Amino acid sequence: MRLHFIRGALAIVLCAAGAYAAPVAFNVSGTFVDGTALSGTITIDTAAGTVTAVNVTLGSPDANTYTVIQTGVGSGAPSYYSIPLGTAASPQGLPSLNLLIPPRTTLVGYAGGALCSDSAPCSGVTSGVWLGVGNAVALTSGSLSTSGPTPPPSTPAPPTWALIGLAILLAASAAMLRGRARQV
Repeated sequence: MRLHFIRGALAIVLCAAGAYAAPVAFNVSGTFVDGTALSGTITIDTAAGTVTAVNVTLGSPDANTYTVIQTGVGSGAPSYYSIPLGTAASPQGLPSLNLLIPPRTTLVGYAGGALCSDSAPCSGVTSGVWLGVGNAVALTSGSLSTSGPTPPPSTPAPPTWALIGLAILLAASAAMLRGRARQV
């Protein structure tokens, strides 16, 4: 009986270890005050709360492709979550596209939504393109959305499941030892 309990608990832990949320590709869309169109994708690991890949394009007149995640991701909390992006030619410099997600301190469990913009500012701050000192273009409206169903809520990562499994096994072992001590 006890051996069956331990086997069952171990099977649950091993099956659940692979059931964590995978990265989600979000479609980026929007328009800037000068008419520039915003499009592309941002991949977010919603279990870890990290941006893993970006491919965002701006049309004319501010045409550029942003494929580099710059330093400073997450700054601005709790009013917004910042995702600063750079180009391959200037990964940490200008031009820089800064997308702001309202009001978040983390991307864990993120399911998409509006970006901070002129139509929905975050504490007076908007997403925008920084082209140089005193030369910025604000986002009029924009959003991140999934093309499929809403991503599932985040689940604990495999190391968390491993710890839970270890706790179950230790509790089962302690119960077995208590049972043997009573028999002696």
